[in-house]
Amino acid sequence: MLALPRSCAVPFLARLMASRKSAAVRSQTVAQRIDAATTVKSQVVISDLASADAENLFALYDFDGISLLPRGALTEVLRDIGLEKALAEDFGAFSKLAFDSHSADSHFLSSNEFKQLYYRLMNRYPELLPRAPALRVTVYSAKNLPPADVNGKADPYCTMQLAGKPHTKTRTRYVEKTLDPRWGEELTGNYAYEEGDDLLFEVFDYDRGCAQGDLLCTCIVPNKEFHREGGFDGSWPMTLAPELAKLKGYSPSIRLRIQVTAFPEPLPRVSILVRHADGLPPADANGKSDPFCSVQLVGKQFSRSSTTIKSRTLDPVWNETLTDKHRYEHGDSLSFKVWDYDKAGGNDLLGECVLDNSQFHKPGGFDGELSLQTSETKYTPTLSVQVLVREVEEAHQAHREATATTEEAPVTQTEEVQAAEELLRKLKPFATVQAIDAPHVLPYDPSLRGWWLYSEDVWDGSAEGIQALADTLLRRPSFQPLGLQESLAQVRAEWSKGYDGILGFSQGAILAALLCAELSAENGASVPGFAVLISGFGKPAPEGLAFPVDPLPVPSLHVWGEADAHIPPWASKILCEKFCNPRVHAHPGHHIVPQKAADLNVIASFVAEMAASSSELTGPGSRTSGKGSVAVADFEELRSGLRRFATRRCGGAGGKAAATMSAPGTATMHPGAYLEEELAAPGPATYERLLSLLSGAKFLALGPHEACRTSEDSVRVRRAGGWQDVTLHSGAKAMLLRTGKGEWLLAVLPADCKLSWKKVRTLHGKGTRMATEEEVADVTGCLPGAVPPIATFPRQAAGTESRDWVGWWDGNMWDGHSSWIVLD
Repeated sequence: MLALPRSCAVPFLARLMASRKSAAVRSQTVAQRIDAATTVKSQVVISDLASADAENLFALYDFDGISLLPRGALTEVLRDIGLEKALAEDFGAFSKLAFDSHSADSHFLSSNEFKQLYYRLMNRYPELLPRAPALRVTVYSAKNLPPADVNGKADPYCTMQLAGKPHTKTRTRYVEKTLDPRWGEELTGNYAYEEGDDLLFEVFDYDRGCAQGDLLCTCIVPNKEFHREGGFDGSWPMTLAPELAKLKGYSPSIRLRIQVTAFPEPLPRVSILVRHADGLPPADANGKSDPFCSVQLVGKQFSRSSTTIKSRTLDPVWNETLTDKHRYEHGDSLSFKVWDYDKAGGNDLLGECVLDNSQFHKPGGFDGELSLQTSETKYTPTLSVQVLVREVEEAHQAHREATATTEEAPVTQTEEVQAAEELLRKLKPFATVQAIDAPHVLPYDPSLRGWWLYSEDVWDGSAEGIQALADTLLRRPSFQPLGLQESLAQVRAEWSKGYDGILGFSQGAILAALLCAELSAENGASVPGFAVLISGFGKPAPEGLAFPVDPLPVPSLHVWGEADAHIPPWASKILCEKFCNPRVHAHPGHHIVPQKAADLNVIASFVAEMAASSSELTGPGSRTSGKGSVAVADFEELRSGLRRFATRRCGGAGGKAAATMSAPGTATMHPGAYLEEELAAPGPATYERLLSLLSGAKFLALGPHEACRTSEDSVRVRRAGGWQDVTLHSGAKAMLLRTGKGEWLLAVLPADCKLSWKKVRTLHGKGTRMATEEEVADVTGCLPGAVPPIATFPRQAAGTESRDWVGWWDGNMWDGHSSWIVLD
């Protein structure tokens, strides 16, 4: 034993360690020394999917089975993943450098060295790696498993592998103490799949300390069941393990979704557009919330999907489309929940509601607002959504295409009479029908009558001018009906004889609705017990006659044609809103009384229901026998409605047409190129006003398009229309303000800027405020959100004598200041 003084011990140990380090360095190759001196190594975590992809690629090109890849094999791997196409002429040098920098001996790559290279490539070229697996398998749940533990339960987990390829086995997590587990996991790493491979599923009971638990049940899904477009999505029966085969009363099954990625991804069964929410309760200290919306099928938690999070708002706008994740089945309802996102802790529920299956499993689905239930009683939040079922929409479209030829053909006189008589025949068992002839003869056909006529400046009285008449009226909030009061008096006189309900088509539908409104407003009057209104319209409204603010308490059925170019469905829906709890039915035809038996049965069933509840009918002519009387306004119009406008269309697809330039300074526009909002008061349409203001100027027109309420919406719509160079700053927005002295101010500023109220009120007084929607419409003649950032409106700006001053504010002219115009 060698004893050294304490002072000599530390230097000796240091020299000994340095000697060992020098020996280790000397044993390294030059490349390894350079790598050690220039590279900082760190431990990283690679995902299971990427690890499986790397192992599959390595095994695919390990031709000799020695777990080593030569230089040429690596070049083929890189070429296989698409790197040659990405690098072009640099591919050869890159391949050589990749091999040299990862191979320890400059001859072969080991499995771990290849994984290091794979990790670097995956981060540098995420569009290439990891590759999509050949097979996507989602194990949702299992039912009615046999027990395996003394408590009568099991702790099941599921394994999946390609039959005959045990190295492909993957598994789910285990779920404790249940015979109906729900996993909802996607099993990845199926890169070894080839056409013809079957899938083996086994469910085990998890036992702590055991490498593999007790087998509960098993099944094989044949390749033909999922190797096709759409794959497999459903339940598959399982067979009990041999040791449990004697158990009675257990018939296990497993819920799967199997998709071969070589086939296109199937479309979702349900499309859910979440537009916006309004009036949400605050959940944060700043008086705001960070809301997001989640949607799922009731009772199917793995169908859940969510929108993005909107920060610091009570009125979030998403406009995002969610799906059912291929889980929807007829009868499923939808659950909507709006949450407040919290980074720390659980999310707070702001409101929830359930949309019943019957509300959206139909042609057209559901499109409207839902009332959210919330614990905050002083808030009444709403959620705007659209829900469409793909199978229903496709079937409905196929039906429309199949019937398009017969619907578009002109209806003959014999067919129209037969259809009217068929409707009357269906009503005969439970109603006595009395037809009323309209008093006014139509100018173009003495055999036809109407409930009112139009002035010569609106309609020339010809049959050819009827579509132009409809287009003109639809741009107006109201119209002047000649002879309507006379017709109304005639129908009221007939009604006093004692009837239970009233049925009307087109003009007759409006007359019937006005009769309901007048009688409902009079104390002691005999209000109709029900109304059937076919192809009616609520806008434009007849001048001098108005509906009450509250919906009419008259049971009503509203019928219209989805392809009606004369009275579009949106106009019929406005009339529908005048009634309390209306029923609606849309047929695929045009401006005609429906002729199909299915459509006529809807009308007959409604009248039959009203007749059956005759004790509730308020008309003086109620029959105790349950057979009511119906006034038809009128029979001749009911018949003639079968042929009028049946072959007429608005130009373009679906009645829409874009404004186009015909020459500098002029524009032609098809009447169908209006949004519904533009046809409301104060009319004429905003678009038409802009054309008159821009008379003599060169401009481009884009449309028709969806209503744009914000500058962001305008940019999105313009880019979608092909104007790709449009930015938020290149646009302008106009804001109408009113001072405390009653002056009108128009603030014109870049679309990406905000109005400084501090500066505005410093210049124009503290009473300055934003104009209301009614004031905007009255002063500018434009819809809120559609006020153009130009110098004058239909009312002249103060100090101007002509419209020579009209100019467009170009986004490139901004100098950081707003331009102000005082209107008289």
